[in-house]
This record gives sequence, C-alpha cells and structure tokens, in this order.
Amino acid sequence: MELKRAFDGVLDAMDVLGHAFSDNIEQLRQSGRSEEEMQGLVKGALAMKDAASIYLSWAKHYLSEFDKIGGWAPDDEAMMVDE
Repeated sequence: MELKRAFDGVLDAMDVLGHAFSDNIEQLRQSGRSEEEMQGLVKGALAMKDAASIYLSWAKHYLSEFDKIGGWAPDDEAMMVDE
C-alpha cells in the first residue's frame, strides 16, 4: 500500500507540473511573447513530459516486480500523464 501511495503521489505531482508548465506558457503567449522567444520553454516543457513518462514507465516496471512476490501491481491507466 505504501508503494501505491508513493507511485500515485509522483504521478499526481508530474501531472500538476505538466499543467503548470502549460498554463505558464499560455500566459506568456497571451502577454504577447513571440513563439520564437518561448521556443526553449516549450521544448523544455515537452522534454519534462517525456522524461516523466520514461520515469513512470520504469517505476511501474519495478513496482510490478514487487507484485510478483506479493506486493502491489500498478494499473496501466494510472501511468498516463496528461498534457
């Protein structure tokens, strides 16, 4: 159960972070910043999303190893990180 809470906490935190990046980028767009000016921020936000997916995939893999010996198995749907 502790593993599930920890995994869910990381999943929730990465989701919040992804939304915060998106919201801040949108605020910059609305304030008149050019796409060229924000190119690095957009790429960075996408890189963070990709890194989160990789991190969570590995976490899910190792957590499933615990299931093999009687621990917790993550749900396939729980691993998805929204944009």
